[in-house]
Amino acid sequence: MNSKDQQTLVNNVKISTKIYAVSGIFLTGMVLILGYMGVLVLQKIDDIEHVANTSANRVEQASLVQSSINDLDLALITLIAIDDKAGTRQATVASIKAGAQLDKILNQLKTVTNDSPLSIQLLEAVNSIRLQRMKIIKFGRKNNDQNAISVLNQIKPTLAKIRQLSKTLTQQEIESQVININATKNDLMHTIIVVASFGGLGVLIGITLSYVAVRMMSNPLREIEYIMRLVSRGDLTQEINSQNTGRDEIGMTLRGIKDTVINIRSAVIDIRKASDSVSSGSKTSTCGE
Repeated sequence: MNSKDQQTLVNNVKISTKIYAVSGIFLTGMVLILGYMGVLVLQKIDDIEHVANTSANRVEQASLVQSSINDLDLALITLIAIDDKAGTRQATVASIKAGAQLDKILNQLKTVTNDSPLSIQLLEAVNSIRLQRMKIIKFGRKNNDQNAISVLNQIKPTLAKIRQLSKTLTQQEIESQVININATKNDLMHTIIVVASFGGLGVLIGITLSYVAVRMMSNPLREIEYIMRLVSRGDLTQEINSQNTGRDEIGMTLRGIKDTVINIRSAVIDIRKASDSVSSGSKTSTCGE
């Protein structure tokens, strides 16, 4: 289909249908674009929430390691310090629970940090003193304070190392949290800019479509105005080309004006002929007299 056929096809559509079609296409496009961009924005917001929750969980787990080490250290010291049987039993249970809690937190930390080097070092450090922990508990239950204190002194450097590693890991996770959240915020801002750009593009497309629609209707209207001005001045010689006009309201109006001009022109010609005939008859009658 060439451009002429396309123009003819467009001209055959009613003006109201053209307006509805242009408006519908524009509105549908804007709804689709804004809907898609809205989904992107919501996805970015979900990403921010996910990053914030994940980072907060990592920081929490890293912080719990420090408190768990302190709880274990306190439980072991309490076990060594207590001499009565009932207190020793309670301190023993508390020491075992503190050790189990530390192991649990470290395993969780290893999972949430995706096996980061620091979390692995922490787990290895805690595992390295597992046997000594059991010895301290064993000596403490038997009130063998000297051996328990001796073993406790042996693992103190490792406990200090574990505290330092957990502190470093906590700080690292806090910094990582800030970086990840800022990166996600930047992605969100980029998405918002893209949304605004597509929105502006949609407005530009709408203006362009409106301009095209106005041109499609204004050009034939200008032609009609020009023809009617000539007719009002008595100029009936203007030829109106209605072959390329469509079946819309403007095309029908243009053809109606053409028919009107032709009829008026024919009527004027008939009047002139009648007038000439009357004038000729009058001259003949005068000559006969």
